[in-house]
Amino acid sequence: MGVDSVAVLTRWLTDPGSRGFDLNRLVVLTSMTGDEHAATGQLMTTHVLPLLRAHQVRDVQLSRAGQSTTAGYAVLDDSVTPMVMKMRGPWRLSDELRATATVPQVAHGRRLCSIRAKGEPLDAWIRDNIGPGYTHVLGFSADEQRRIDRDTNYTRNARRPYHPLAAWGWDRARARWTSPRHLQVRWQRSCCTYCPFALSNPTELADRWRHEPAAGAEALALEHTALACNPRSALFGRTSAHQFTAAHGLTTVLRHAANRRANAAWNLLEIRRVYTARTGTPERKGTAWRSVRRLATGDHAALRAELDHRAAAAGTAVAVDDLGIPRVWLQRAAPPYPAVEHLLALTTIGPLDKARPGFDRLWHSLTDQQQLALF
Repeated sequence: MGVDSVAVLTRWLTDPGSRGFDLNRLVVLTSMTGDEHAATGQLMTTHVLPLLRAHQVRDVQLSRAGQSTTAGYAVLDDSVTPMVMKMRGPWRLSDELRATATVPQVAHGRRLCSIRAKGEPLDAWIRDNIGPGYTHVLGFSADEQRRIDRDTNYTRNARRPYHPLAAWGWDRARARWTSPRHLQVRWQRSCCTYCPFALSNPTELADRWRHEPAAGAEALALEHTALACNPRSALFGRTSAHQFTAAHGLTTVLRHAANRRANAAWNLLEIRRVYTARTGTPERKGTAWRSVRRLATGDHAALRAELDHRAAAAGTAVAVDDLGIPRVWLQRAAPPYPAVEHLLALTTIGPLDKARPGFDRLWHSLTDQQQLALF
């Protein structure tokens, strides 16, 4: 649904000389994260689906069927006469982020959220419905050589990757110009409303949140929960979504977010972390193991009183940050590693009790050692 993919598709549908195959051999696949901007669905329904209907091109719309890795995929639509983009399935990426109190994860250039929400359902459907030896087309532009190189190495089921924009020498600017020329509309970026990569175009992001304030409020809500459990979890890395919203004067978004928090149920959480040491380097932090446990559920005032009581019992005080998030730090991690971190925090309903397998054994081995050292 993005600029590059739509550029490929509209050229193939309007310029037969640009492709070397009949359209009855083409299948268009889309996997929904469930959290795209509403404008993206409107653009697809209004401008792209009529072209697919006119040429009787098979359009398959998918989503994950659930959070479990064994849940599989759900088919939202499978037709040569698609009428509407069904932007949400039974599972949304935000369901997972809320349950785990995290924001989208990016590691070593891999968009882990995209793999989970889009790549896995697409691969599973292809495995079940398309025989080995198919050509898999992705809309990577000519200025995305790194992504192209990585995708070229992925050849499961005799998959033949093909990147038409690169073959045509089209960069993002050319693709962005070409789609509107065919469709007579300005095409917007396809991404989740809380996508961390959206900050690459801050003006566009601010404009989209201004027109869809509920979308911006969703991003703030996810970040608020993640920050409560981990102050290092700002949506945009060094910049938080809250800072971005305030800096761009998005008062309607801030009001929506405040109303959501005012009407929400709250959790009092216990968060424990173990930081391992990097191999041979106890001064450098390695892998983080985390446990989240719900201690109480209720309204904000009652849980804040409970947090104050627990802080007093521990001989410390509640720390409230710039966003108004209250926490009690029972122990902070510091080198040498391995080291532990222990805190209590208030957050809206969402995070589920969860710990990495083996966490308690590791936690107790380290905290018992600390107690013995003190003794």
